[in-house]
Amino acid sequence: RLRAGEDVPEAHYSLARALYRAGDFEESLRTLQAIAAGESGNPLLYHGLGAALSELGRSDEAIANFREAIARKPDFALAHNSLGAELLSRNDLDGAIAALEEGLRKEPRRAKALCSLGELLMRRGRFTAALDALRREPALDRLGHARPRVEQERGRDRRRHGVQAAAARRRLGDRRGRHGGG
Repeated sequence: RLRAGEDVPEAHYSLARALYRAGDFEESLRTLQAIAAGESGNPLLYHGLGAALSELGRSDEAIANFREAIARKPDFALAHNSLGAELLSRNDLDGAIAALEEGLRKEPRRAKALCSLGELLMRRGRFTAALDALRREPALDRLGHARPRVEQERGRDRRRHGVQAAAARRRLGDRRGRHGGG
């Protein structure tokens, strides 16, 4: 057990990460909480707490810890991205987009964040912005997965809007014809 004020060796944090990766989120959380009792300033610690809490379904606490990590280290891209993912899990799309965009300002080439942002922007109907985000990740060009899907969605959206516009024009034309207008 760790004691408050004790120097925390890197091994304790490594243990918490190993427990997390093994899926033992409760024990990882307990280990991180023990570390936090003795060390309060490390943003990585708050990020770890947020990740473990998120896995345990404790979203409010996870968000608070991700925000604490960001407050302690504003350029901590991973914390911004994790905050974005947690906000997304709560269906706060605008908050998730804002957090991911901020994380990408700090680390512009983080593939997972770019893909998440692209997907979110597509869900918001912002297809051009989604395509721009996805094009920033060169691996997507090599794999050829994301770009065609975004372009397909954008094309489908344009077709749908075109059909709606044509129907509206027909209705307007029908009204003019019925009322003698031309």
